[in-house]
Amino acid sequence: MPQLLRSKLFCTHHSAVPLQCTFLSPMVRLFSALASPLSKREVLKQYLVKSCEFSPSEATRAAKQIPCHTTVSKPKSVVAFLKQNGLDVAHIRTAVLRDPRLLVLDVEKTLKPTVNSLERLGFSLSDITRLLCVYPLAFRCSSLEQNIKFWMPIVGSVEKLFGLLKKDRFVLTTDPDKVVAPNLDFLQKKCGLSGSQIVKMSQSRLLTGNTENVKEIIKRAMKFGIPSCSPLFKDILLASAQEPQKIKSKIKTLMTLGWSESEVLSMIRKKPSLLRNSGKILKIKANFLIKDVGMDLAFVARNPILLMLSMNKRLVPRHHVLIKLKAAHLPDGKRSFYCISTLSEQKFLDKFVFPNLGSIPDLYSTYTANAVVKVPAKRGLNDQAEVLRALEFSESQVLDIITKESKLGTKCEEQMRATVDFLITHVGFDRSYIANHPKILTYSLKRRLIPRYYVTQCLELKGLGRKYSILNVMNLNDTDFMEQFISSYEGIIPGLAENYDSARAGRPLKSLAEDVLQEAQ
Repeated sequence: MPQLLRSKLFCTHHSAVPLQCTFLSPMVRLFSALASPLSKREVLKQYLVKSCEFSPSEATRAAKQIPCHTTVSKPKSVVAFLKQNGLDVAHIRTAVLRDPRLLVLDVEKTLKPTVNSLERLGFSLSDITRLLCVYPLAFRCSSLEQNIKFWMPIVGSVEKLFGLLKKDRFVLTTDPDKVVAPNLDFLQKKCGLSGSQIVKMSQSRLLTGNTENVKEIIKRAMKFGIPSCSPLFKDILLASAQEPQKIKSKIKTLMTLGWSESEVLSMIRKKPSLLRNSGKILKIKANFLIKDVGMDLAFVARNPILLMLSMNKRLVPRHHVLIKLKAAHLPDGKRSFYCISTLSEQKFLDKFVFPNLGSIPDLYSTYTANAVVKVPAKRGLNDQAEVLRALEFSESQVLDIITKESKLGTKCEEQMRATVDFLITHVGFDRSYIANHPKILTYSLKRRLIPRYYVTQCLELKGLGRKYSILNVMNLNDTDFMEQFISSYEGIIPGLAENYDSARAGRPLKSLAEDVLQEAQ
């Protein structure tokens, strides 16, 4: 018996193998089943990297959002269809990164019908590409055509529909009958707003949000006492889309700075967008205006727009300019900070910075040094001064040019050198004349100065009219120049208009005065 038991429990070498295989085969099958989806996912990741220019990490993230049983054949068919419809790899990559599940859509049942319906609705190929890149989720919406038909009469055009989509990405996937229409109707009846006004406020989901939530937002907005007919009502409506606790917190923050509750509410009624700033930012700006600039609480309360201006781009740098103007005892130093802080960038520079460079040479650099973001339109102005000095303009001439023509900073060094060389060598201007009329330095050499100079030389060589003032010719707008110098003489000098257009485009000329232009170029 023991021997028999041992023979049952402990098999011989030959019988042990089948027993072991019998025992392990279910586990082998289990591991094989688990390994199969992983291998498909790896294949998909490799395909995204090779065919769609994904990075390995991007491919991994995208593959995780695609069902593990998906074979690579479906993504391949989707990519092939998109390429056939004019999308390049960059477009496809952008769309798939936004919505990886785009790759598992059925081409025949979903993608092709969606593209066809968009074309019927007036979408061009570029519009379809743009929609796919901006909001690929729309291509998975079965009611997309119906939703677009609802919105088009309201917005008026495909371009405006994209503008609406930028504000609220749910507009094309939210049920228009159950959600949008009731919200739209309520806003029109309760607030007296037009459809176009409501569309402009859509970033707070006033159209696509839950109707009860929209009613609560309107109720909160009404408490501030701004009439719905006021242009400011839309601002308070947008501000009221925040959680009530956040609004209360911002009001309390302003009250801790010394304003009463009635003063704070008055400020909000004047500038409802105050509530769209964080409490921390409002506190920083208020402290700066009161402690650093020296304004009193009542003045800021009467002019809450001051709290809406950027600290780093406007308030701080302009305050430093005013300090310099006061220290130099210049008349502009007596102007109020409110006056200079509310001007546009260009007007501020033209009125307070450039006219005072003669008295304070480093005023512009002081302004830009105190701005976190440099002034784009005037970038390189100091560099232009160095270029002008290198071109043998005197210090007073450089100062005249920089002071009179603030747009000069937009030209690169190479363009400036070429322009000055052309005006002196070919046109015959001297440096003092250029310094007195610096606007001519701002014109395009290839599109204005050279082509127009060519035309005047043609007319002079033909003996037509007096010797023209080059400065006056260059200062004419395009319409007046064409009427006075091209249309009037086209019959006398055949090909004049054609050659002028060729000169502006940088193409070779065919006739009279060709050598003049080519020498200048």
